[in-house]
Amino acid sequence: MEKIEALIQQIKQIKISLYNKINELPQNEQLQIISEKPKCYIINFSNIVGNPFNVEYYDFKKQYEVIITYLQDCPIENFGKNLNKIIMDGFVICDKQRYNLNPKVITYLESITL
Repeated sequence: MEKIEALIQQIKQIKISLYNKINELPQNEQLQIISEKPKCYIINFSNIVGNPFNVEYYDFKKQYEVIITYLQDCPIENFGKNLNKIIMDGFVICDKQRYNLNPKVITYLESITL
């Protein structure tokens, strides 16, 4: 029983390491954060034209948070498959809401899957 418990702890540590790796990915350099609470941002209008008009699309840290929330519900053996699906689809559905991912977020995610 102790060996099984040790393996479970190792799996948890691997998942935490993977989540930390995602959290360490960079924030959108085009987004100027004015305050965290309440969240207030500045972004040039030229960066918004032709793109989705929602805050989550430009706040990469929020997108990483949503991706991690989605991945937390999947078994470790499906982690890579689910992460690749997110990269290929360009979106993630979490808590019954669809989040379209910024192409730069997808590029950053690809960099950790290599």
